[in-house]
Parts: sequence; C-alpha cells; structure tokens
Amino acid sequence: MPIFGCATDTLYFCQGVQVYVIKTFSNCSFCHIDHDLFSKAAANCNPKPFISGHCNGRPNLTFDHQKSRTKMMRKTIAAINMTLDGICDHHVGIVDQALHQHYSELLNNAGLILYGRKTFQLMQFWQTLLTNPSDEKTMNDFANSINKIEKIVFSNTLKNTGWDTAKIADKPPENIILDLKKQSGQDILIGSRSLIIQLLNSNLIDEFQICIHPMVEGKGLRLFDQIKDRISFKLNRTKSFDSGVIILYYEPTKVKLANR
Repeated sequence: MPIFGCATDTLYFCQGVQVYVIKTFSNCSFCHIDHDLFSKAAANCNPKPFISGHCNGRPNLTFDHQKSRTKMMRKTIAAINMTLDGICDHHVGIVDQALHQHYSELLNNAGLILYGRKTFQLMQFWQTLLTNPSDEKTMNDFANSINKIEKIVFSNTLKNTGWDTAKIADKPPENIILDLKKQSGQDILIGSRSLIIQLLNSNLIDEFQICIHPMVEGKGLRLFDQIKDRISFKLNRTKSFDSGVIILYYEPTKVKLANR
C-alpha cells in the first residue's frame, strides 16, 4: 500500500521509495494537494492512487482508484560524452570504473535506447565481453546492462543487427519517439549524436545528461552541430567524479530565441 504524508514540504513515498517532493498549502482547516504534482508522485505507484478529497490533517490520504488521473509521460533523455571544446567522440574521454558504473545504472533504469548505425556498431564491442569477460567488474556490468536494454537502430544499410535485443527502426526517429511517449514505460535514452541533433531540432528532447571530460581534443565532430535555432536550457543538477568528469543535467526550456 503506497504511503503518503500530509504536511507542508511533505516527502511523498511509494512503497518505501521516495518519488517526489510536494509542497502542500493550507485552506481554512483543510490540507490540499496540488493535483498535477501529486499525479507525478503517484505515477510510479502500483496500483496508482488518485486523491479524491482532503485529508483533514491526518497523515494518510483517501484514494479513489477508479477515477481518471494524469499520466506521467516517459522522458526522452539525451545522454552523451563531450570534451571541453565540444567534441563528441566515443574514443575520447576519461573512462574509469565510476563512469562505467554510472552508465550501467542509467541503462538499468531506462526502458530502451536509440542509436544511429555508427554508434550502434561501436557498442557491439560490448557483446564480446558477454562471452569473454574483462578483469574489470564494472566493464562486465556495463556489458550486461547494454545487452539487456532494448535497442532501436536507425540505418539505411543494416539488414540485421546481430543482437537479440536490438532491432532496425521502421519509422523516422520523430515518429518513433512520439509513439513511445504514448506508451507507459521507463524513460527513452538517445545515445547518438546525429539523433540528438535531429530530435533537438524537433523539440523532442526532454533532458540532457551531458558528460563533460576535462580535455580539449581539438578535432572531431561537435555535439551541437547543425542546430537550427538557439535554445535555452535550465540546469537541474550536476554530478561530479574524482577524475574531473562532470555530468550536467539540463532541461530545454522549449523557448527558442531568434538569432542575433
């Protein structure tokens, strides 16, 4: 049974796991909940509760499981590595145990990942570790995580992926993202530079997780190449590593500014 508290600045919990923080506000003698925020908190609960009234100051709320409720839409997350000078190259960066662990956890908590052909073929290296494990545990963990997650590959030349958990896309990226967002499930990861650019130009990226490596490469493909318009972002949080690598979690504001 999901447990929800009732007080100002209440932490809401679902089966013992914190899922959202909601501020309540007083109205006469009753304590009311912001229904939109509540729906986000309740989205991960099973069964999913819906608030049907006030709580009269008691610690638990009354739920009506039959009423319609706002559905939490899965996010499209662009997660990719980049150097200080904006170069996006899977062969460049400071990759250590901590970073492998981070990306393993990211994959384990996502529903699927989208790749272009070139990046997908680079990722196929990890298939070799399934039969010939590394001496490094975090590399093996990442290999298992990338193997388990569903992968959709965009290619005009590949006929077969050679990977049981990967399939060739049958629609353009924009159409697939829009279809996936109508379905329930875990978040959608975008792992290729070309797809990130395409979906960013279509306003279909909900969050950036940009992993910045403390080095200047000087040559190579830049992550934000061929962007149609200037786009502003909101920094939600950061995560730093002992190696000097830092991950910036950005949310596009969806407000495009005219080029000056």
